[in-house]
Amino acid sequence: MSATQTAPYLSYELKYTLNITEELVRQHKQAWQKKGLALVSAILYGPLAAGEYDEDIQLLEIVKGFPQNTDSRPYEFPSTRQFPMYGRLRLRVMSPEEFKASIKNSSALISEVKGQMKILRDQGKFAEKLLTQRAPR
Repeated sequence: MSATQTAPYLSYELKYTLNITEELVRQHKQAWQKKGLALVSAILYGPLAAGEYDEDIQLLEIVKGFPQNTDSRPYEFPSTRQFPMYGRLRLRVMSPEEFKASIKNSSALISEVKGQMKILRDQGKFAEKLLTQRAPR
């Protein structure tokens, strides 16, 4: 982004990207269902979640039935290619069990998510409860 870009344009860009990301989550929910899986939670994290511009749109999806310990290939859905975005979507997918283990082990990803996050979908407040619980003493 150029240093001369005006604030109103940036505000529009951020709002548009957030709206598109929310639409992607709705599309992904349907795509996961077609695969016999269930989207439990979707968390936008990083600068965009805090209302700041960033080239990377960081999205974590927690999907019930998703195989654990898979390789780290990017997951691409038809809807991801349909929408023009101001940035690159970085989608991380994990099972609820992996998410719980990542929290228990204080993984770097969880620290990053906790730093700047906006929960876009959260069935039964699954992720919110885990992310806001206090560590045992």
